[in-house]
Amino acid sequence: MAKYTYKTETTDGTATITGVNIEEGGTEIVIPSTIDGNPVTSIGESAFEGCTSLTSVVIPSSVTAIGVRAFFGCSGLTSVVISSSVTEIGDCTFFDCTGLTSVVIPDSVTEVGESAFSGCTGLTSVVIP
Repeated sequence: MAKYTYKTETTDGTATITGVNIEEGGTEIVIPSTIDGNPVTSIGESAFEGCTSLTSVVIPSSVTAIGVRAFFGCSGLTSVVISSSVTEIGDCTFFDCTGLTSVVIPDSVTEVGESAFSGCTGLTSVVIP
């Protein structure tokens, strides 16, 4: 089971995931849509960076933005489900995710940052509806 660190915005009570502690054997995670009653609306900068044991991530519909370097160097990541509420994928978000083979970018995404998928040497399919 994953344990998340987060920060809450004082203006609107939304939460941003800032880090994770993936317990042994926890390779597949589903990011929660709320933490302590606060809606999770973004994945912060470098939140999962270097989580090489991570293989699968599901991003909930509450999330609208995935931050810079959020999954940087997650070389074991093979599957990511990006919800249709996401509008922004930051710079270097999936940089060096060498295990990632395909990704579907929902049509809600209006911005994909620079080098978002650089170094994804296993990537063979990118679908943009």
